[in-house]
Amino acid sequence: NGDGGNGDGGNGGGNGGGGVGCKPDVYTYTSAIDALGRSSDRSAAADTAERILNDMERRHEETGDPSVRPNVRTYTAVIAARARSATDPERAESILKRMENMSSSASSSSSSASTGQGRRNDDVRPDVVCYNAVLNAWARAPSSAHPDKALRAREVYDRMIALYESGENRSARPDGVSLGAVLNACAFTDPSDLDDDDDRDDNDDDAVVSSSSGARADRAAVLDVCVTTLELAASRSPALGRPNAGERDAANSRVVTHTSNTAARSALAPDEEETTASSSLSSRSSSSSKSDGSVKAQAFNTAPSDTPSGRADRFSPLSYSAIMRS
Repeated sequence: NGDGGNGDGGNGGGNGGGGVGCKPDVYTYTSAIDALGRSSDRSAAADTAERILNDMERRHEETGDPSVRPNVRTYTAVIAARARSATDPERAESILKRMENMSSSASSSSSSASTGQGRRNDDVRPDVVCYNAVLNAWARAPSSAHPDKALRAREVYDRMIALYESGENRSARPDGVSLGAVLNACAFTDPSDLDDDDDRDDNDDDAVVSSSSGARADRAAVLDVCVTTLELAASRSPALGRPNAGERDAANSRVVTHTSNTAARSALAPDEEETTASSSLSSRSSSSSKSDGSVKAQAFNTAPSDTPSGRADRFSPLSYSAIMRS
């Protein structure tokens, strides 16, 4: 409708504007990516979302158009789509690292403040929601393809803490969602996918090791991630979130899952074995101590001294005793 001669002068001027039409911007693209991430064909949707992101970056670099420059919400939507697809957590983390590099390179440049580049790159600085999306990507990944996923999730969690405490990125402070995602990475690691041959040497070529840290991925490593992550969050509560009874119960069930059935379950009293995955922490901590008082009482005394008696977020004797038995 570029013919300005049709209609009155007002309509003619409007219709004769050269057909600019509706131009998509970063908000349009981000909404489309978010919708893709929630579609049923999640694997294909994640690939499409990433292609859109790459196209946005290319268009911004070629044209300098700020309206199509991806922001932290755009990148987070792509990472979340990848997490929901449960296909490639390493690609999700690579997007996060791209964001970290972009934001850190701007903040470290002495000239960025005067040009405004530093402020613009703050728009892509990852926050806790973005990091949690990466943690969820590791938690949802199949352990058959990623047996080291609990270790990789813990690495991201530790990076969040380091960035927050150093002041480099105060928005990276972990929360309860972060903790839950790391615990889920432990929970959904199938023990049969891990390296638990005691006769193997740590340098054995057949050993399952983390592709990032080189650490051996076995049940002991997953147990360590589970318990130490919960302890870390609890010891710094509420700064890193406040672990609740549900999260502690979940951690206890992970401990039993990744502890040898013959070594740990046979050592548990019948009432403990039945209630490990379902009972509340407070009721279990009082009843289980009766059957194995010395070990559990000693373990319970390792809880922080400022934890009120009966609180739902107190340390569990079962977690420590299961570790010692294994």
